[in-house]
Amino acid sequence: NAALRYAPTTRESHGRGNRGGLVGMLLPRPPGMNERKTDEVDSKSANQRVWELRNGQPNAITIRQGLSDGLLTEVLGGLVEVGMELVTEELMPLK
Repeated sequence: NAALRYAPTTRESHGRGNRGGLVGMLLPRPPGMNERKTDEVDSKSANQRVWELRNGQPNAITIRQGLSDGLLTEVLGGLVEVGMELVTEELMPLK
């Protein structure tokens, strides 16, 4: 399910001051402050987006989501194959 929660950050969100330094990165942000664009995938539909790493860049793959128990999610369709590695988090480079 971590792959379903992941959304790549935009270049603007990596800019200075957007997260408030170290404390801002550690503390949760208020609702509505996430970088994910809500128009990309309808969260109420069965279609969801997961990401694979291709040539060092996240590449979106749309899947059709089935049942989920919060830990495991059934994938009913899409270009995801068994054993495919999907992006679940992004690490920030040290400055």
